[in-house]
Amino acid sequence: MILLFTLGRPGILPREDYQLRKAVCELYGYSEAEYADRIDRLIERWQPHASLAARYLYRWRNPKKNQ
Repeated sequence: MILLFTLGRPGILPREDYQLRKAVCELYGYSEAEYADRIDRLIERWQPHASLAARYLYRWRNPKKNQ
C-alpha cells in the first residue's frame, strides 16, 4: 500500500487486498475461487498502469469515502 499510495509506483496492484478483491469480483462477476485464477491475467493486461487500475477500483467500490 505504501508503494501504491505514498510512493506512486505505476505497476503495483495488491492482489490480496480485501477491498480490491471484492471490487474485481463485483465488477467482473467472479467468484472468490475464480479471482485467484484470473487476477494474474488482469494484472498483466493492466501493466504498466496497474496502480491506476487499483485506484479506480478503490474509488469505484467506495465513492463517498474517497471524496
